[in-house]
Amino acid sequence: MHRFFSSSQLTEQLKLLSSDSRFHQILNVFRSKKGDIITFFEVGKDDSIYEITSINKKEIQLTKSGTIIKTNVSKSALRIFQSYPNKISTMEIIVQKMVEL
Repeated sequence: MHRFFSSSQLTEQLKLLSSDSRFHQILNVFRSKKGDIITFFEVGKDDSIYEITSINKKEIQLTKSGTIIKTNVSKSALRIFQSYPNKISTMEIIVQKMVEL
């Protein structure tokens, strides 16, 4: 199941046009077809599950089929300490992993 960010409010029916960057990802990269499930999320809200009801080269139409309720995550502070490694490549990996956190 693929997950996409939505900057606009999610509704029961969703339409993605060919000018939308997510359209290319769904149609050409994932090679999705009618009936596939895709998850969209908004900042601070639960994830919404959509099913592709129509797909062609100009637009993708989706219908909301459910919601994934987020659990409360602790808002405690996270402190990361790091010493200088002996190789610069190791430093890059450490920074990458800290960003992922």
